Amino acid sequence: MPWVKFGNFNSLEGLVPGAGKGKGFICPRGSLCLQQDNPSNGTVNFDNILQSLELVFVIMSANTFSDLMYQAMASDYQQAALFFGAGIMIMTLWLTNLLIAVITSSFQIIREESKGSAFTSDHRSPIQPHFDDRTRKSTLQRVVEKTKLLFTLIIVFGLICQACRSARMSPSREKFINGAEIAVTLLLDVELSARLASNWRNFHRSWASLFDLGLATITTVILIPPIRHTPAYWWLTVFQIVRAYRIVLAVPMTRKLILLVLGNAAGIANLMLFVFLMTFLVSIFASQLFRGEIPVFNEGGELNRVSFFTIYNSFLGMYQILSSENWTDILYSVTSYAHGYKTGWIGATFLIGWFTLSYFILVNMFIAVIQENFDVSEDEKRLEQVKAFLQRKELGHNASNLALSSIFNLAKSRRRRDPLDYGPAMMEMLLKDAVVRDFLDDENAEPLQVSPENDGAGRFPSTFPRNSSSGLVGVWQRFKNKFTDQEPNPFYTSIKFDGPNDTLDPRQMARQVVSATAARRKAQRGYLTRHPDYNTTLYLFPPTSKLRRFCQRLVGPARGFERVDGVDPNKVAWYALSAFVYACVVAMVVIACVTTPLYQREYREVHQADNLNWFVWTDLAFVLVFTLEAAIKMIADGAFWTPNAYLRSLWGVMDTLVLVTLWINVVTLFINDGAISRAVGAFKALRALRLLNVSNSARDTFHAVIIIGWWKIFGVSSTLPLT
Repeated sequence: MPWVKFGNFNSLEGLVPGAGKGKGFICPRGSLCLQQDNPSNGTVNFDNILQSLELVFVIMSANTFSDLMYQAMASDYQQAALFFGAGIMIMTLWLTNLLIAVITSSFQIIREESKGSAFTSDHRSPIQPHFDDRTRKSTLQRVVEKTKLLFTLIIVFGLICQACRSARMSPSREKFINGAEIAVTLLLDVELSARLASNWRNFHRSWASLFDLGLATITTVILIPPIRHTPAYWWLTVFQIVRAYRIVLAVPMTRKLILLVLGNAAGIANLMLFVFLMTFLVSIFASQLFRGEIPVFNEGGELNRVSFFTIYNSFLGMYQILSSENWTDILYSVTSYAHGYKTGWIGATFLIGWFTLSYFILVNMFIAVIQENFDVSEDEKRLEQVKAFLQRKELGHNASNLALSSIFNLAKSRRRRDPLDYGPAMMEMLLKDAVVRDFLDDENAEPLQVSPENDGAGRFPSTFPRNSSSGLVGVWQRFKNKFTDQEPNPFYTSIKFDGPNDTLDPRQMARQVVSATAARRKAQRGYLTRHPDYNTTLYLFPPTSKLRRFCQRLVGPARGFERVDGVDPNKVAWYALSAFVYACVVAMVVIACVTTPLYQREYREVHQADNLNWFVWTDLAFVLVFTLEAAIKMIADGAFWTPNAYLRSLWGVMDTLVLVTLWINVVTLFINDGAISRAVGAFKALRALRLLNVSNSARDTFHAVIIIGWWKIFGVSSTLPLT
């Protein structure tokens, strides 16, 4: 009797047999598995198509779906989790994001057709006039500009003092914080007075000046004792915290991001008003549908927080569904209490329809509003394409680590190959005058290859950083030059795009690229002539070394597309070695998943006589294989001070990091020190980094998002604590 259920009374004394046989869950011996009804008055189940459809929407929302998953796993087989995992992957991660893409593209089409914002009635010109302020600045204006950083630090100090408040702070700390706030407010009042006096004619034309004036007025007034000693003061301190916007604007990275996001403030305000009105309208319908069906208190005497008894309570319930936070509580509550009236399907249809409209459409419309400010012109797109192309040429692509997909098809890819995959000859062709002009759609323009007497020819101004001799930068540069080599290295100096403004014309960039590429190669040859030992790997193996050339036959260039004074790899040997290394990586990751700390402890308890177990020797074998691989690559291309240095490549650094952690893990296993092994046990997770080279797309995505885009991601995340 694996399952039992209540008899006539809900008591354990009158149990009767339940299901004839258990499914995935079997009752342990000496225990009872109680078979009960479905949750929420029997309305949460997969017994028919309509109730299954309701729960599919719950899975699609990715909110409280785990409760359904664990209930299904407890009453069915553990494999029931696969259905929920597939539902999240297909419906949440794919279909939901597909809906977002449709919404944003629809509004983009509206913007292109109307030549204006899709959320405002005005049609702004794409070219904004810029007026240069050529008036001579007074002494007070120059003082105000030079002290901006000082007053930003004062605001930081004030926020730190506010953050030091606590419910159990000492009187001395409270006195210091209050005094610090008074001092910060007075100093900012002085700064605002100086700004007003230095530029009183144009003060009212700046929204930042007017906003600071409002903040200064409010933060000064709330310090008056009749307001300061009332409970209202703690609510008004929000204006002291709002000063943090100046900290955000003081950092160039966050300033650019915030100004882009808030560039369409009118559109955001219109959309917020629209969402509020829609929520209010739907709350009226909900109040009419469900008022009186849901009691204020349930049978256990607990409060039903959303009972739709008032329009205010109904509005809170609809807003909770819009935010998707535990929206299923309202759904299950409505269907449970309406089940007796046979109208549960009406409530479920209404609430699921509102959730679909609000969460999947209205909320994602904010993405479309923000995206309006990130639109770029065709010239800017081509500019970014040129930058991305050159970045990938210089740093992004690594021929040493073959993708696993390339090994399977022996580099005869059936897909359309990337031009960079054809090697240096294709690179030279892509950077020729006619090809670049064709890409820029500028056939009638003047030649891209500038003449020697023109600016930029015969030298490499865009490649090497320029020295500045003014201000703190010049002092630091002169100090740095005393301890470093003043001659730039043409092999590892990234191409910089210098122009008169931030939106450099892509045609101008193309001219710089064409001239800089030839000058760069000439500079590299000259550098090797002046430093003949620079291409000696590990200070032992010159380019003519037989051992070095043998290693070069086994692996591709560690950095870049072609070796300097080297030989091309043998395709059969290169692919065979790469396949063997991939097999070791997969085996290493699988063994790491099997030999968990629990497995190792149980194994040692059974085999106490063996000090060194099998997984210790396998780790040692893997670390020796990867050490040999790294040694081959360093002999072939050098470690750091060579043209194709192994550690100059991002993937070489990552592989070296994994190798170091593997050695640490192996040494601690041989020492058999439990404390050290536990401390470095987390390093095993880094082994999975080697699997990034499974495909070119995975490797390029990781490089584009994590390596190139990490600074932008950091900029976005740094604004979150300030908000």
